[in-house]
Amino acid sequence: MLFPSKRDRWLGAVLWGPVVAMLAIAAHEGFWETWGIALPTAAFIGWLWWGTNYTLTPTVLKIRCGPFWQTGPLSAIHAVRPTRTLLSGAALSLDRLLIRYGTRGVAIVSPQDRDGFVRALEARCPKIERQSR
Repeated sequence: MLFPSKRDRWLGAVLWGPVVAMLAIAAHEGFWETWGIALPTAAFIGWLWWGTNYTLTPTVLKIRCGPFWQTGPLSAIHAVRPTRTLLSGAALSLDRLLIRYGTRGVAIVSPQDRDGFVRALEARCPKIERQSR
């Protein structure tokens, strides 16, 4: 099952604002050097923005954030809880879930359908501990 990331508008403004400004300056002033920076930057941010998702298979959780990815066995997951942490993670929203696996492993995700994601995770990991904040 594929779960796309929830996207906060404020984060979109923070990520896309400078790129749009660079593109506007390049278009208005004709600075070709600016195009050389703005277009690859826009492509990378677009890859992150539209390429962040979480896939649950029968045996693994695949977390993808643009070119970055992480795969872990569902058997290692032992707890999930809501969080609003600012720690770095494959999450485009502050409406996040903190997933604990192994002895010290942590993954931070922000699925658009958070309840559906947790239900699917619990169905595949019956021993998972669902924690509240």
